[in-house]
Amino acid sequence: MKRIFLILTITIMLTHPADSKVLEGNITYNVDRARTEAFNGIEKTFSPELIQKHFIDKNYKTNKQALLLGNVELKDRTLCQFSNGIYGIRYNEDPYRAYYYTQDGTLSYVDKKNRLEYPHNVSTYNLHGELIGTALYITKYEQYIFDLNKNLTTHWIGNNGYDAAGNKKWTRFYEE
Repeated sequence: MKRIFLILTITIMLTHPADSKVLEGNITYNVDRARTEAFNGIEKTFSPELIQKHFIDKNYKTNKQALLLGNVELKDRTLCQFSNGIYGIRYNEDPYRAYYYTQDGTLSYVDKKNRLEYPHNVSTYNLHGELIGTALYITKYEQYIFDLNKNLTTHWIGNNGYDAAGNKKWTRFYEE
């Protein structure tokens, strides 16, 4: 028995490099855990002054042209285009907030991150500054989106958004 233990110990030591690193596991999220995290510590309202200030996309033509060319990283802002025609803008000077516009450049809704590092919550507000939903952003490529009744509306994986039944319902374009 001692001989087997000694052989196993030597084998492990020889096959395990001395400078190797222990891999740290990421937290795994399912819908229920994501729902709990998404609704944790959210703000109920959004600044009416910021909504008014961004009600019309002041760079509408430039933004639409950039999106047509597939250019989403601009000098002072990042753009995102969705398959339903909505497009989003996140300004570098205020990375916590994003503004989402209809195809004609009129504000549709806004969102606010609770922090910049992943994972983080993103709360979504209507044009009256009232909370209409929240999300948990696991990474840039995966998000769980919920309505106020805590129902999953979309699970984004990369450029594809899936409903609660796993059916693809949206696509988006952003810089990967």
